[in-house]
Amino acid sequence: MQLTKLTEEMQLAAEKSKTLYQEAINLIKYILKQAEALEPINLQNIFSITDSIINQMMLYDAEFLHLVNSADTSENYLCSHSLNVLILSIEVGLGLGYNKSRLNESSIGALFHDIKILKVSDLASQPKGLAKEEYDLIKERPFYGVELLQKIKGSSDVAIYVAKEQLERRGDSGYPRVLENGYIKEYAKLISLVEAYENLMRPYGSGKRYAPHEAIKEILSMGLKSFESKMVKALINRVGIYPVGTWVKLETGEIAKVLDLDRNLPLRPVVYIMFDKHEKRLKEPRILNLAKQYNVYIKRPLADEELEKIAKTQQERLNEAI
Repeated sequence: MQLTKLTEEMQLAAEKSKTLYQEAINLIKYILKQAEALEPINLQNIFSITDSIINQMMLYDAEFLHLVNSADTSENYLCSHSLNVLILSIEVGLGLGYNKSRLNESSIGALFHDIKILKVSDLASQPKGLAKEEYDLIKERPFYGVELLQKIKGSSDVAIYVAKEQLERRGDSGYPRVLENGYIKEYAKLISLVEAYENLMRPYGSGKRYAPHEAIKEILSMGLKSFESKMVKALINRVGIYPVGTWVKLETGEIAKVLDLDRNLPLRPVVYIMFDKHEKRLKEPRILNLAKQYNVYIKRPLADEELEKIAKTQQERLNEAI
């Protein structure tokens, strides 16, 4: 009974999160059209949807993280990418102790952080390598974003400075290197980190796609010269090495899906075990909190091709049964 009730609550939360996600995508599409046409932007509409997302994530953030992890950005890349960065910035912001006011402010910066792509989208998405002149043009894109936002009535100061600074890095390794005294503002540093993570997971163009744990490893390899340690720690604790929605193989051989995270033990999430060690679907799947079951641990995440193979095997078994 308890498991059934929990499953029902999760389903209701999932449905609400999916609805909010789609509403946000539709709003972002409209806003970006306004921005491209240099039309005034109604920030109240943005605050309304981000406030709803923040409220939902404070109550139940697992489904939003799953939506980010499973998002298909092949169409409307800028809309999906902007929303995913917004959601990730809220999640990491919660880990940093931001209140709702700060979460709303950083969300505005997240939403418009990559508006500059509107001017260089053809170059940024092409599969071939960039010539030096083309790469120099890409490096100028923060100025395009600032120029666009400054011309739009109702644009926010946070959005402008995030658009300008989020590609900067500590130690003068980023661009366009126009910082005052080498100082990057906090929201820009936050958006810089979560966008780097999102770009590794879903690169723009033909770049390599990283699995979540690989993306975290890459972030860590960039070191403190690029990102602040407290923000990287919050990303790991809140988003996890194995984010919600990740399929994993346990050391028992069983296959499970990550349902929720333990903020203090990112390597030991709550999982939903659905297949036995022979990759047969369980008649009675079960939820297991690895933070309380220390004799069971995650062996590794499953690759996409492994999931496809399992799905194919299940279909073949179903056909044989018929």
